[in-house]
Parts: sequence; structure tokens; C-alpha cells
Amino acid sequence: MGRTLLPEDIFATLAFFAMVRIPVTVTMPQVIEKLSEARVSARRINQFMQLDILSKKR
Repeated sequence: MGRTLLPEDIFATLAFFAMVRIPVTVTMPQVIEKLSEARVSARRINQFMQLDILSKKR
């Protein structure tokens, strides 16, 4: 704070946010979705692996 804003700094900041906007708004939700799916799958696999072997033979 106490610093004057230069046009170069403003331009660089706006260019940076323009570059980051698409990955954050498109890719981030996809990553969250895939992580959620992977978590559910891992839980299901873990439950399957924990099944008692004797209950499978019945």
C-alpha cells in the first residue's frame, strides 16, 4: 500500500487473470467432479475388498 499503480502493472495483472480465468472456471470443476467420483469408487472397492470370503461361497 502507498504505491502508485502503473499502467504496466495493471496490464500485466489483467493479462494474468485473463489467462487464469478459463482453467479456473472450466478445469477446476471438472477436477473436483473427478476427485469425487474417484473417492466414491475407492470407497466401493474398499467395501468389496473387506467382504468376508465365506459369504461369497454361500
